[in-house]
Amino acid sequence: MRIALIGHIPHDRYQFTDGTTHTGFGGVLYGAAALAGSMRPGDEVVLVSRVGDAIAPAILALVAAYGRITPRIDTVPGHGWVVNAAYLDGERRREQLVGGVPPWTAAELLDAVAGCDAVILNMVTGYELDLPEFRAFAAACPLLHLDFHSLALGRDPSGMRVPARNPAAREWCERARLLQMNRSELRSVLPDVEPLDAVSTLLSWGPEWVAITDGSNGVHVAEAGRAWNLAAVAPTITPVDPTGCGDVFGACLLVGLLRGLPAIEASHSAEQVARRNADHRGVPTPERLREMFNPAIR
Repeated sequence: MRIALIGHIPHDRYQFTDGTTHTGFGGVLYGAAALAGSMRPGDEVVLVSRVGDAIAPAILALVAAYGRITPRIDTVPGHGWVVNAAYLDGERRREQLVGGVPPWTAAELLDAVAGCDAVILNMVTGYELDLPEFRAFAAACPLLHLDFHSLALGRDPSGMRVPARNPAAREWCERARLLQMNRSELRSVLPDVEPLDAVSTLLSWGPEWVAITDGSNGVHVAEAGRAWNLAAVAPTITPVDPTGCGDVFGACLLVGLLRGLPAIEASHSAEQVARRNADHRGVPTPERLREMFNPAIR
């Protein structure tokens, strides 16, 4: 199995409700770590990103520690994207996005994912590529998992992220085989529609599977002729940091589906791992991955 993961890696600065802070690299590194933990001997993760040259050495060293990840990371001058965020409660946060890197072209991405069995495109910033390039990329890439993410957000002049209706949402969504978003992102696509109803509508647009993560309400999943809710399991310890849980869930869900698991079984296994991601702050280390995964999930 060879899976490519595409998206940005911002330098994150987070403040939590208890006043404590965390600084580190985020974005697609959460999904990359989850994929690395899911891999079996002979499997490979291809990590496609674009970062500032000021932080590239630290990111490459972090990626190398996981093993089974082949970096296709190119650099541009400067620091790249920076996220300044503050949690308002256990799930909601306000976020500022500053800096930047140039977007990809379809040709660049198709070259990077050549030979892969599936591709996760995580729109971490929403500026990974524009819609015309996405159309060209999606038409020629292998099985595509689209994480809608920041396609549901705009930016004010200071860089603060604000909810924004995406008029081209259907064009993005209909080109995915596996479509993922969270409840707040859903509002930019289908306002005033409840998630369990929305998954069926989104499925009718063309994806084979749809997953809507819903925080403490669990996750809503649909495939042809069937939709269900996986209720969130009460945590055995107080969650520490929800950042990246959706990314971990999506990565593990895709792996389960590629291994032929029924969607409901793949969703359940992915939810278990995502829940463990909230037990610590920041991208899980290789040591932490060994605690998050178990043989049944692999």
